[in-house]
Amino acid sequence: SDDPIAVMFKEDAHYYLGVGQYEQRRYVKAIQTLDAFLKARGVKNKHASDARYFQFKSAESLYAGSPNSNNDALYIAKISDFTRDYPRHRFVYEAHFRLGEYFQEKGEYLKAVKAYKKVRRAPAYQVRADFATVQSYFEVLHAVEDGDPSVLLDEAEVRERISESLDSYWTSSEKLTLNSPRLSKRAPYNEYPAKATVMQVVYLGHEMD
Repeated sequence: SDDPIAVMFKEDAHYYLGVGQYEQRRYVKAIQTLDAFLKARGVKNKHASDARYFQFKSAESLYAGSPNSNNDALYIAKISDFTRDYPRHRFVYEAHFRLGEYFQEKGEYLKAVKAYKKVRRAPAYQVRADFATVQSYFEVLHAVEDGDPSVLLDEAEVRERISESLDSYWTSSEKLTLNSPRLSKRAPYNEYPAKATVMQVVYLGHEMD
């Protein structure tokens, strides 16, 4: 039918089909179907932001199930699409966090920190991001101490960032404990304070040398 309302409903059906395919774990098909929806309806459609989110989640599942060069590239591309087009989406913090995890796993610690710093409006994720930021900066410090020429920061600057990141972690952790005491007692949150304390002792020991 050429009726504009009928066309609209047909195009929106692609969104619901794509979400259904995601829920059925047909991740490649979900991404393709949601691509067709976005091309037909545009990024300003009421379902477009969630379409991008489900594409990101589909790519995440593909990467987690089979981390290879193709799935790596797809994962990064869908995170980029989602965070670029919808920086205020209610779940955008999740994409920033996953990007940080990805770079941390790859040993690209400063890129990881850049992503983790964008995790906001989600207290539990922020605690995880703040803790991972401290870990990442410690890896950068080890690289500086080993004379790695690829690190374009001096030791004093890295140490200062570690100090700031530890402060951020303790602040967000205390807020989580206050506002969500049950969650704060679950893994991994209940494991972080002891680990952060060890890192703080190591950091202060370096400062005293």
